[in-house]
Amino acid sequence: MIPAHRSNPFSARRAHRHGFSLVEILIAVFVLALGLLGLGAVFPVAIADQREGEDKTLGVSVAESAIEQLKWIDIQSVVGAAGVDYGVWEAWAVDVLDQNAFENGEWAVFDVDPDTGASVINPPQGPFASVDVKIPLSDRLFPQTLTPQFVYDLAIHRVPNSTPTINDDAIQLAVFLRRIDPRVKPAQGFPLYQVLTGDGLNAQLRQIPLSADANGLPLPGGQGPFYSTPQRLAVDVDYDASRPETLSRDILEFRRPTTQVETELVDAAMRVGQRLVDNLGNVYEVVASDREQSRYRVRVTPPIPPSITEASLTGAPTTQSIREVVFTPQRPAAVFVTRIDK
Repeated sequence: MIPAHRSNPFSARRAHRHGFSLVEILIAVFVLALGLLGLGAVFPVAIADQREGEDKTLGVSVAESAIEQLKWIDIQSVVGAAGVDYGVWEAWAVDVLDQNAFENGEWAVFDVDPDTGASVINPPQGPFASVDVKIPLSDRLFPQTLTPQFVYDLAIHRVPNSTPTINDDAIQLAVFLRRIDPRVKPAQGFPLYQVLTGDGLNAQLRQIPLSADANGLPLPGGQGPFYSTPQRLAVDVDYDASRPETLSRDILEFRRPTTQVETELVDAAMRVGQRLVDNLGNVYEVVASDREQSRYRVRVTPPIPPSITEASLTGAPTTQSIREVVFTPQRPAAVFVTRIDK
């Protein structure tokens, strides 16, 4: 007897098997795209963090080399009108910083020669004006190879003490190390070093490591028209005289800007990661910013040193009061302050 035909359950299962629908495929593609977008957003942040870490590590070494170079300059002497020998930095103190504008440690920013990019560190006028002491741009580039990555710039101030004369005041130099604008592209096959220094090139081919406009605001690329130098801004500590307990040693407040240029400079100074150097020579890093109620405040680390008394911060201005900061519009890789005793 021939058994009745029975259907194969596996065949039936195969017959009812369906593929993915178009909607399911679209959903899967959408989910995958979201994942890839998220992953793509992580890479630039990771690369930026890695570069920032490299800048800080390399910046320490480069800034130390720059300081040694600057100390060598101080070995040179400048002969004054009375036949007295002065070191270069002492000449600055005697001839430039002996003015009311600098009596409380306010910073003087070095000029940059627009034709050569050299930092002019000799007094611009007075008995030492004839002494042409400059730091060429080629000496401020690091590493000093065909493809430099960094350039350093300077600010100078006197360290005031209780005496009215500056003869016994020390000098401090703030060294700002910045990465050369990556949008600076050498033309016609010339190496970056030659394009920046202009060595053997006509003026049309020379580029600027860090460009700025006439107001000191940074510009992209290396076409200028000016070199981006350090900037100064007035600051106060965060304090309410009616509530003495409100003194915050980790808060600095910028004066309210009155022009668009001032607003943009304050914005540059308030960026997280920015480095600020006050008129007492303390270096801070901005970790947070706040523009609440038209107040321009930043939280900094480390806080104002305990050696600066509360009376100096909250009372009548003294030589130990915090009055201003100097900074670079572009966030620096490193900032060092070195003291030169005369």
